[in-house]
Amino acid sequence: MFAPTPTSDLLGNLVTDHATPGLRVLDMGCGAGANAILAARTGATVLGVDVNPAAVEASRANAARSGVADGTDFAVSDLFDAVEADFDLVVIDPPFRWFSPRTMLERAFTDENYATLTAFLHDVPGRLRPGGAVLLFFGTSGDVEYLDERISANGLLSATVAERTITVRGELTTYFVRRLTIS
Repeated sequence: MFAPTPTSDLLGNLVTDHATPGLRVLDMGCGAGANAILAARTGATVLGVDVNPAAVEASRANAARSGVADGTDFAVSDLFDAVEADFDLVVIDPPFRWFSPRTMLERAFTDENYATLTAFLHDVPGRLRPGGAVLLFFGTSGDVEYLDERISANGLLSATVAERTITVRGELTTYFVRRLTIS
């Protein structure tokens, strides 16, 4: 169903650990729906959103194949545009590259000047329920200093809860998951 990467378990395991029955979970930029499905398997109620309509359709199909269609909903949304609720857990694997996407597919891994990441970090505190958290996946191939500045500027506390260093195209890259909470 899903092709794992050398780091996909970092976020996936944390989603499984943090999502519990009764929690409301948002998978922001859900792609093919892997994290939404993992959360739904725990009994959480899940909304997955993505700017790409093809990704939303793939998520719906994968949730149905995985037997969790009843616990999931998916919508086309640019960040929170089509999202009306608040959440106990928000999961995001944002684009690391800061240049302009040329196609809808490239929006999955490029974010011109980190405009989407910046807007997400600004808006997400208002979408968290009391005690809620964000699980954010990122890597040192992106601008970690900028990420940390935006986290702090938006009143979020950050703790690295998982990380792994691997060799990518001959370069060492560290991928990590930050757990963000409201300060």
